Amino acid sequence: MEHHDPGGAAPPEATTGEEATGEETGKATGEATIETLTTAQYLAMRLCAERGFAPGTVAEAAPLAEACDLVLTKADGLSCTVVCILDGEANPGRTFELTRDQIVEVGKACLPYSGTMNGTKLPVAIQIWEVGAGATGPEALRRHKAVARALPGRAKVVISGWGIDPPRGEVRTTVVFNGLLYGRPFLTRALREPRLTGPELARRPAAVRRDVGWPWVTFALAALLVGIFAGEVRTSFGGTSGALAPTPLTLVAWGGLLRSLVFEGEWHRLLTCALVHADVLHLLLNGVALIMAGAVLETLLGRAWLLALFVLGALGGSAMSLALNPGDLVSVGASGAIMGMLAAGIFVAQRLPSEAERLRVQMRLLYVLLPSLIPLATRGGGRVDYAGHLGGALVGGALGWLILRTWPRSDELPRFRGVARGVAAAGAAALVLGGALLWGGRAEMRAAAVAVAHDAALIPADELPASDAELVARSDELVARYPRDPRGRLAQAVKRARAGDSAGAQQALRAALAEDQLLREAFVGRGLEISLRHMLATLLLGEQRRAEAAAVVAPVCVAGPGGGAPDDIRALDLCP
Repeated sequence: MEHHDPGGAAPPEATTGEEATGEETGKATGEATIETLTTAQYLAMRLCAERGFAPGTVAEAAPLAEACDLVLTKADGLSCTVVCILDGEANPGRTFELTRDQIVEVGKACLPYSGTMNGTKLPVAIQIWEVGAGATGPEALRRHKAVARALPGRAKVVISGWGIDPPRGEVRTTVVFNGLLYGRPFLTRALREPRLTGPELARRPAAVRRDVGWPWVTFALAALLVGIFAGEVRTSFGGTSGALAPTPLTLVAWGGLLRSLVFEGEWHRLLTCALVHADVLHLLLNGVALIMAGAVLETLLGRAWLLALFVLGALGGSAMSLALNPGDLVSVGASGAIMGMLAAGIFVAQRLPSEAERLRVQMRLLYVLLPSLIPLATRGGGRVDYAGHLGGALVGGALGWLILRTWPRSDELPRFRGVARGVAAAGAAALVLGGALLWGGRAEMRAAAVAVAHDAALIPADELPASDAELVARSDELVARYPRDPRGRLAQAVKRARAGDSAGAQQALRAALAEDQLLREAFVGRGLEISLRHMLATLLLGEQRRAEAAAVVAPVCVAGPGGGAPDDIRALDLCP
């Protein structure tokens, strides 16, 4: 077997339990036929051919080799797993004689062959297999549990018992979920499907692309997200807040996902929302995750599948967001697409030839994916769209599994690349069309943004006093609550002028005139502006400040009928 140095001394040469495994492995492709092998021998060969195991074990695990009919080991510098197999077809009635404590001691002796991750020493895994009729029965299960019951975390040894019943095609184990995530489906298929031929078992490792160059498509996607966010900030209706956060209407204008607009026919938002981000922190987190996942996928799968996964993950995230989120939620961000890429990457990383490299890549992707699927907190003034995360991850995971299952071992790239190119091209066309539609509707969206901003600044109709007298009486209260509404300021100026406070009245009037955009856009005509300027000019004339009064009325000197001064302003005799 090939050994890898985990950072210390190289491991010694492997020993084989009674030299049986290496001998039978040789016979499988030579003197013996596949049909003459026992099930245990055949499964051992499948592990060697497809799961990176080798016959025999290290010298420290010699007690396991003596207690079993076959022993296999996988030690790649990161993980160290020893599989000890009792062959009930070749040696009926043989039982495993070592106690749990003895197995633990063997595992501890093998710890130098396991690596570390994030500064933590990884455990040694020891699997005890019973292969034969009745190996999944109650008595066998009790034996498995006796040696595999929970160990203290500090033991750094993981023991599992496995029962494999060939006549019934059944596998049972002490591993959580009955080994669903730890090899049971693989063993079950090997039992129930026709046996592979000798050449198939002797096949070489799967082909993997080498020297693929810089993942420029991944970085181009990241640059696109940065460029669009810069456009959001530059054109944000009403400015930005917090960490350069554009207003919600800006997000909608740039293609954010809003249920009512989608069901009115703006289906392009299912994709355009993936390019829009809520603030600079949102962009930064997604950008890092995109580069992590994209670098893996572009290297392994090629650029066509990378782009197709981005498009399909975005659609999956948007669909789940529409299905589960409130109708008033504006959903934005590439998170759905990136979750899809991460989930797909966890599956397709199985193609990496080195178990250590494969595990490192999968763990890095999982560190990003799993927290993104757990609704732990909200960020800023918005909400994290976990529905979008989940939808993207489900689509990406399903596609990653399909890609891996249909990928010929002899090919460097997966199948259906033409389909992937078609999906990527369709996605790009949809984004271009969506961008054109959004650009065409920008004036309407800006008008809507202005209306919303004005509605927030003005005194609501149901709170506006019915008479001028009541408006003046409540002016201080209304100005405190709606300081930008010029009507409240005018009423406050009247109240102060009646109290003899000319300076206070002038201050209120100047504050109202400072809201020039609101005066122009929220009120029909210039009547309110003319009233404000007329009163301010009158107060200034009372103080003999004629030049200032003339400057105040100058903007409305041509605002009357026919381009002349309004009657009130003309009566002041201040216009040229």
